[in-house]
Amino acid sequence: MNLSELEEKILRMAAEEGAKVAIEHMEGVRKKAEKTRLDRRLHNTKLLLQNYRMFVIHAGHAVYSSSDVLDELPEKLLGRMMGDDMDDDEIYIESIKSSKLRTAIIVKHIEDMVSMYEIFCEKSGNDEEKRRYRILKMRYIDDPNFDVPTIAAVECLSNRTVYKDLDLAIKRLSTLIFGIDGINFNNDAKSVQTLCKRNVL
Repeated sequence: MNLSELEEKILRMAAEEGAKVAIEHMEGVRKKAEKTRLDRRLHNTKLLLQNYRMFVIHAGHAVYSSSDVLDELPEKLLGRMMGDDMDDDEIYIESIKSSKLRTAIIVKHIEDMVSMYEIFCEKSGNDEEKRRYRILKMRYIDDPNFDVPTIAAVECLSNRTVYKDLDLAIKRLSTLIFGIDGINFNNDAKSVQTLCKRNVL
């Protein structure tokens, strides 16, 4: 082997090693971004549940009905907001009306997804899944809500088990609330396949 062949071989090996390191780095960056997205999804689901009752109150005490807001959207509202004839008080009122409508939509979505989660748990035939639904409902949906020690006493469980069940229930509910964005394909794919085979999904 002459010197140029040796140099070419060394360059090829260096390029292959560099490409391998770059691919590994990019895979690490992708996994970190996915984990961040999934963590944010779980965090957001917990926030939605923790604030559910306040959302219901906010949407239920609307000064304007959703039909009032829809009557003004999108042309009239956008036109008035873009025009100079709208003062600060009108902008503030429009903001409140819009907030009430968005809150009502979120409340309806949470209620629908919790109902779907209940159906999922019932169809699963798994007593632990059914218990997780009951615990989630007692903690976040029922009014008044129950604290963890009370739930533990009602379900004859330890506080730790209640927290674990809440985490698992929130993870499942997150998938329903956020749809395809709520699935961790690396960890949830096998679970989804199993549920499809059981005709639960």
